[in-house]
Amino acid sequence: MHTQKPTIHRSEWHGKARRQIRETLPLLLLLPLLPFFSCRQGTDRPLTADDYFRQGQALHREHYLLRAADCYHQAARLAGRDSMLHARLSLELGRINRFKLQGRAEDSCLDNALRIARGLHDSVLLAEVRHEKARSLIARGKHGTAKALLQRALPQRPEARKDLARLFLAERQADSALAVLSAETASPACRLMRAEAFLMLDRYDSARYYLEKDSAQLSLRERVQACRDLARLEEATGHPGRALAEMKRHADLRDSLAADHREELQEKISSSDEYRLQRERAERAERERDAGQVMFYRVLSAALALIGLLLTLFIRNKRREAHLERRLRQQELEATRRKLEYYRSLNAITIPILCGRRNEQGALHLGDDDWEAVTRNTDACFDRFTERLRAHCPLLTEEDVRFCCLVKMELPLAVLADIYHIAKGSISRRKMRLKEKLGVSDGSFDEFIAGF
Repeated sequence: MHTQKPTIHRSEWHGKARRQIRETLPLLLLLPLLPFFSCRQGTDRPLTADDYFRQGQALHREHYLLRAADCYHQAARLAGRDSMLHARLSLELGRINRFKLQGRAEDSCLDNALRIARGLHDSVLLAEVRHEKARSLIARGKHGTAKALLQRALPQRPEARKDLARLFLAERQADSALAVLSAETASPACRLMRAEAFLMLDRYDSARYYLEKDSAQLSLRERVQACRDLARLEEATGHPGRALAEMKRHADLRDSLAADHREELQEKISSSDEYRLQRERAERAERERDAGQVMFYRVLSAALALIGLLLTLFIRNKRREAHLERRLRQQELEATRRKLEYYRSLNAITIPILCGRRNEQGALHLGDDDWEAVTRNTDACFDRFTERLRAHCPLLTEEDVRFCCLVKMELPLAVLADIYHIAKGSISRRKMRLKEKLGVSDGSFDEFIAGF
């Protein structure tokens, strides 16, 4: 029995061309804007207030005060309602203004930080602001008010201990200084202050102990102070020669410290000048960029108008293509439906013919031509079923493939039992053997064949 497959009229090349146009058209529409967008991509993501604050702190630690102040002002502009950040910024700007000897600006910043800290009820921040305010008052000679602020800040801020001890030493209250330093003995600065206090009390052995202990760990500035105190100690203990030697060391170290300070100051001045020039160049470049924005927006408007026109044409073309695709899909579905109906009709004819091949005892006997018709109809109806099945499992015999074709055609179990002259239970066992042979792990054999 010969069959003929119906053909579907569709141009594969035209379909591929339409898909390529649909994928590349949006990219082609963006090509006119690439020069404009590329010139606007010179900066990374916008910096946040915290980013500017941390950058300002890093510059502040390196004594780049102008650049640090700019970062702090940028952070304050972006901080919004972050009261804690505003307090920190006011505190840092107060420190910069003290270095620049701008007393009013320093007081304004520190008072603002103090007001915010009180409103936040943050004891740690409040102690830090009081400590900084006390340092400002010490520089102006207001020791009484500074002492009161340091004593209030001391419980939450142990760093205030050193400044309070220096204040007591400046007032020649050595016992009070030693009492303050009793809990702080590790740092070299505290050891030197202890030595100075013992010198005031004429306790020379204790002073010598702290001056000579771990002298190699002292910084250059601390060695200058240690040599000065050792000279005073040697002079007080009646050793003028040793005192003179220590004074010479003190003078040499002080000259080295002054030279280092001049070098650092020159470097910072040079860096500040360079930063000022860079900032002027940046401002000039920004003005030029602002002047060029008018032309940019004009070109952008024209480009957007062109894009709008192209998008309108593109959308209209896409709608037309979608309509054609729907029509084509409907035609394909209709052709598939007709094909299935055709082969169902064909099977409806084939199965009764097969069932009519019964002998006098009622048994079915199919010849090679009959089996060829079964496999041919199955392949035509189910898209090369036997070819795909053999590719999936090359171990299948011809008898196995024929059995799978009958199952694919959804023949009843009774008909299968009649064709193979065996009981229905044997048909089920044969399906189980083929299921293992095909490596089917999920679902039944019938479900696998139906979906294959």
